[in-house]
Amino acid sequence: MASKQLVTLPAFSKGLGGRLWSPGLKVGPWLFLSGVTAVDYDTMTTVGASGGTSMTPARLDPEAQWRQALSNIKQLVEAAGGTMADVVLANVYVTDMQYYAHYQHIRGEFFTPPYPVCTAIAVRSLVHPDWLLEIEAIAYIEDPPAQRPRGRGERRWATAGPSATQPRPERSAQRRPGRDHDAGPGGREVQILRRRQT
Repeated sequence: MASKQLVTLPAFSKGLGGRLWSPGLKVGPWLFLSGVTAVDYDTMTTVGASGGTSMTPARLDPEAQWRQALSNIKQLVEAAGGTMADVVLANVYVTDMQYYAHYQHIRGEFFTPPYPVCTAIAVRSLVHPDWLLEIEAIAYIEDPPAQRPRGRGERRWATAGPSATQPRPERSAQRRPGRDHDAGPGGREVQILRRRQT
């Protein structure tokens, strides 16, 4: 079984109110991220939420929250050695489905075709009242070519060229005088001896 590797950033160590969580876990080539919100972990504040008092709600900006959440995902994916092109799933949770409309054009700022598969889900509320949205993501991050194991039957030969991986050289058949050559079963070359006339 593949081991689990914690994926995090220094700012994420502050957590959220002392919750026990892992921002991301890498298992083999798969990266699984916890739900990502619009928190700026350097300042521990919610981006896209301004003003408000104990008696009045904050002014909320869904576009700013989408960009911050996607920026947080980008940082975690890159910390795991990948890029946003490696994200294969990005499900979104919104407290009002009208906020999903803002996501359509902002997604193009972070992803390129083919876009990650996505399910949009409307929920009653999220953990913090200032959070309008949350994204859960999965990425598939392949090892760099230099770290990938060689295929079965592939051998490495010393060479002065740019690549040290060469197929096994074919042995050339030597034709000896006085012998005929013919193709036998399976394409194998066989030798037919001539009888010497006496």
